[in-house]
Amino acid sequence: MKKILNILLGVMMAITAVLLVYAMATGGSEAAIGANLIWGYFLFVFAIAAALFCAVFGMIKNPAGIKGPDFRNDGRQEGGDESDVGHQDARFGNYGFAVAEEPTSSSCSPSPPLSSAPSSE
Repeated sequence: MKKILNILLGVMMAITAVLLVYAMATGGSEAAIGANLIWGYFLFVFAIAAALFCAVFGMIKNPAGIKGPDFRNDGRQEGGDESDVGHQDARFGNYGFAVAEEPTSSSCSPSPPLSSAPSSE
């Protein structure tokens, strides 16, 4: 099996090299670009098919190795450490942003409202 895969790899590399030389020799003609695009699409589909085949073959060969999703957090949290769980905002979480409340007393005079009326000056 390994020998067949090595031969297949060599053939695919040779085809890629030939198409590259063909594209450079023709100065990037439409035919050369089209052939390279088709070859690239073939390689892309072949890679996806090989990945899926290997995954399915591995599951069939060793079904005990199939693991479910790991939902454990091992004591870690995204928003902080475990000690501040009770202090997080229930809706938004505490991501380290501090919001200071503005004072309600009018220690500063508010700016006057803008008027849309033209001045008489």
